[in-house]
Amino acid sequence: MEKSRVRTITEVGLSIALFAVLDYFNVRLPINIAGGSISLAMTPILVLAVFRGPAIGALAGVFCGGVDLMISPFVLNIFQVFLDYPIAFGLVGLAGLAKKPLETAYKANKKSHIGAWIITSIIIAALGRFTAHLLSGVIFFASNAPAGQNVWAYSALYQIQYLLPSFIGCGIVCAVVIPSLLNYFWSE
Repeated sequence: MEKSRVRTITEVGLSIALFAVLDYFNVRLPINIAGGSISLAMTPILVLAVFRGPAIGALAGVFCGGVDLMISPFVLNIFQVFLDYPIAFGLVGLAGLAKKPLETAYKANKKSHIGAWIITSIIIAALGRFTAHLLSGVIFFASNAPAGQNVWAYSALYQIQYLLPSFIGCGIVCAVVIPSLLNYFWSE
């Protein structure tokens, strides 16, 4: 029991450290006046969540959100900070909702199901983070929308322009990394 807890804490710490390194190497689009960058930084949260479940994934995501806030802060007020950083990255941990079906597919040696559950986990995480940033955009950045444009549409388009490439990149990395770690995590 104690060995398992230490291992999980170590994995969370390593995920946060890897997040910080990957977050440092990002691409900020010149049109992103209020934050948002393309990076592979979410990959460690996704991998950890898939193998340890949504609670551990969300916990790591919350800490990673704090790291992101320290590396590249964009602060209007405390509510916006919580929504854009710990909550948004914590929701990436929802990828862990696919843990049980992915583990079942692995133990049944159903390779096509494994791939499908990896993709599903990425989509769940993407929708979670997108929702947090969408709400933040509508609530706190509505004044950035051009006159006459729907605030929801403006926020959605703004978020998609950097989140979609980020999740596609993370998904490609996860498609390579997760299958190579299956034996390590579930052959114990």
